[in-house]
Amino acid sequence: MSRSSLCPAAPAAYRAEVVGDVLSLEDYEFSYRESNDGKAFISWRGKQVMILKGKKAEAFLAKIDGLPELERQLAMAKITGNFKRGNER
Repeated sequence: MSRSSLCPAAPAAYRAEVVGDVLSLEDYEFSYRESNDGKAFISWRGKQVMILKGKKAEAFLAKIDGLPELERQLAMAKITGNFKRGNER
């Protein structure tokens, strides 16, 4: 696959350019939900990986509000960090 081609197998909302051998966004399926008490629950492929509370939750929700899906996915990947190294359930 060329560097500038799109990932055809990815859903339209998750398509991203492939750069070298770097994984495309289709490999990062993050979602979030906000609770009534202001907490933000971030999930990856349906499994909850992080809970944000207080000021961190407020900052996250303010940052992610109004972003396109690609940028939301990147923001959630950044805030969760390297969660797949020992603490997944």
